[in-house]
Amino acid sequence: MNRPAGAPGVASVVILTKNGIRHIGEVLEGISSQPLGCEVIAVDSGSTDGTLDVLAAHGVKVVKIRPEEFDHGLTRNLGAENASPGSRYIVFLTQDAVPEEGWLEGLIRPMEEDPEVAGVFSRQVPRQGGSPIVRRYMTEVWEQCGGPERVVKKITDPDDYRRRTKWYVTFADPSSAVRREVFERIPFRRADFAEDVMWARDVLDAGYKLVYEPASRVVHSHDYTLVEQLRQNFDDASALSGITGAGSGKGRPLMRLPGKLWRDAVYIWRGGGTLYYRLRWALYVPLWHFATLSGTFLGMKKDRLPGWLAGLFSRQAGIKKGRRAGKV
Repeated sequence: MNRPAGAPGVASVVILTKNGIRHIGEVLEGISSQPLGCEVIAVDSGSTDGTLDVLAAHGVKVVKIRPEEFDHGLTRNLGAENASPGSRYIVFLTQDAVPEEGWLEGLIRPMEEDPEVAGVFSRQVPRQGGSPIVRRYMTEVWEQCGGPERVVKKITDPDDYRRRTKWYVTFADPSSAVRREVFERIPFRRADFAEDVMWARDVLDAGYKLVYEPASRVVHSHDYTLVEQLRQNFDDASALSGITGAGSGKGRPLMRLPGKLWRDAVYIWRGGGTLYYRLRWALYVPLWHFATLSGTFLGMKKDRLPGWLAGLFSRQAGIKKGRRAGKV
């Protein structure tokens, strides 16, 4: 029997919502199907599409804020502050990340087994029918996104940490869980973007471990337009370059590009489908990489751009101002 989404338990699930009607019902059903009990708290920043009705039907506790108050870090902190006192873990989930069987247990188990683990994040499974390029990168390239092996991270070698900071601080809030007693001492910082990476760096610097746990799975992926792909990577690069110094190796992305294009084309061709489907996606690959690299390059140079131009390139800035749709 499914539990109500508002049932108390070992964890409190915090979801940030705004016009999430497309997937929010699936998300709440996925939470309710988990054998471990949990409550659900939604922090809603101005939904007008029926999302609030779905939340009410599932017994979710809703905290409302004005759209202009939204902040990726502080809004999640607000959700955690509204968790029941008995919850030992706070789970963060986006409104379009659909939990699969064993999701919650997979997130909680590493922290139950090891008191040094401060946070755990889930494997993300691409949606059916989406872009084969995104599917390849999620399942074959991005180790801490769709990889099949557990990754445990702790700073034991400072030199290695400096060399591979980006690898260490990877932490994904589409589906993650944090130990509440640690989070109360080290909450998210105020952040327009990459609050999860900032938090990961803070807890690693404090001596804790982080775990990527593939046994916890959510269905979650995005097929951005080329313009949105550029804007998303602009935000990624501008945030990460400030946190980790990533992207300092000039020229290397372009040197690796021919190999990427070839492997992408082979993946698409071997993936089946009609001749038209395979040719269309194979021809799309260079455009996708151009948008990705352009956004990354511009994001690394954000501080040198006029404010109005940086705002135009930023996807998050557009979402916050209501110029385009987006997910929180």
